[in-house]
Amino acid sequence: MPRTWFYDSKTIRNRRGGSITLALVLAFSLSAFAGTPDWLRQAAKVQVATSSDDVAVVLFDEQITTVTSDGEIRSTYRKAYRILRPQGRDLGVVAVNFDSDTQLSFLKGWSITPDNGEYEVKEKDAVETSFSADALYDDKRRKILRIPGADPGSVIGYEYQQKERSSVLQLMWPFQDEIPVARARFELQLPGNWGYSAFWLHHAVVQPRTLGQTHWEWELSS
Repeated sequence: MPRTWFYDSKTIRNRRGGSITLALVLAFSLSAFAGTPDWLRQAAKVQVATSSDDVAVVLFDEQITTVTSDGEIRSTYRKAYRILRPQGRDLGVVAVNFDSDTQLSFLKGWSITPDNGEYEVKEKDAVETSFSADALYDDKRRKILRIPGADPGSVIGYEYQQKERSSVLQLMWPFQDEIPVARARFELQLPGNWGYSAFWLHHAVVQPRTLGQTHWEWELSS
């Protein structure tokens, strides 16, 4: 499975991710069969060829970004993994950064275990920490959510949404990292008088599919 990077520089800036603090002992409540979304159920059915070195595989990676007419940027992120080996358990810890300019609207996580058990955790189950040691002068924060059942054979997924206003209207979207990605999708919707410019690095140019007058999607699969 190829490991490539896809960068698409558009009219939005992305602030996703951040390092995961694995040393924290997080508390969470389990809700069995508590609303596993259809997109995660569909991703769990995907079969992907992997190598003996892969600790996990990304079954689905989606970002949906909408810009409103007043300039607010809303991005929803969804990601689903299949854990292949014990080293992949770390992927069950999700860290999302936010600050006064980037609000976190919601954060949820789910798991589907090999014996068909299903669990859900929500934002109230997350631990909030400061992003840096200098918390007195820095308003950057982080919410860390531990998804239960992140064991070999399980499928785990998470979803969160951020809202922001920014003077730097640019997005960099990585299609793939160390972990193989089976399917990646990006959707962009702009106001009627907006446009975008796309630039690709280390990947052939892929033209978007038009969903509407100012509404497009890009999709890549292995």
